[in-house]
Parts: sequence; structure tokens; C-alpha cells
Amino acid sequence: MADITRGELASLGLRAQALASIPTADQDAELEASSATARSYLRARYPNLGTVADPAYKSAVARIATLRLLSTRGFDPARGSDEVVLLNHDAAMRWLRDIANGVAHLAIAETPPDTFVAWMDPLSDDARGW
Repeated sequence: MADITRGELASLGLRAQALASIPTADQDAELEASSATARSYLRARYPNLGTVADPAYKSAVARIATLRLLSTRGFDPARGSDEVVLLNHDAAMRWLRDIANGVAHLAIAETPPDTFVAWMDPLSDDARGW
């Protein structure tokens, strides 16, 4: 299931006029693929990630999907507004990388690292007598 709807795509990324020439099945497939791409950056930090309501995340997915959908019509970054689309896509990918690296954070609870597992609790810092 995609993390954003076609309506959210129209408000966050690609306007409805531009989407009109792209079949809805293609839009839905791209929203799924873009969501999967975005989630691939989040799996280690958020292994049990459910629905993400963070507006910044939804915007990132929309920016990724926008570039990919525009590529179906012959994307050309040398054309005026297409350059902005490419820059927005690249910024979204950097932001997702920052989340994966712990530099940026989603507005959800993170899963604590499993470095300190339960079996370590009984250990003490008492001197060993060496």
C-alpha cells in the first residue's frame, strides 16, 4: 500500500493537470514504488513502521513519485520547471539518507537499538579482583 494517495500527490508534488495524461493505474503503481523506495531508507531505524503521518515524509514520497511520473512523459531537466523537480527529488533522497544515518528524524517513536539486550542486565561493574 502506498504511503500517499493520488490526492496527496496532487497537493504535494505533481498538480492534477499534469497527472491527467498519466493513467491512474500507472500513478498508483508509482506511488507504491516510491513508497517502497522511501521505506527502504527507514527499515533499520524503524523496523516496525506502520502508517507514517509525518508531513515531511509524505512530501518526500511525493517528490520521488513526481520525478518518476514525469519521466514517463519525457522528463528534461534542461527545461525550466523540470530542473526544480529534479532538485526536489534529490533533496528528498538526501533527507531520507539523513534519516537512515540518524541526522534527521521522523515525527514517530524510534525503536531502541538492541545493543543492550536483557541478558546484560545482571552484569555489574564490580571489581573482579584481578
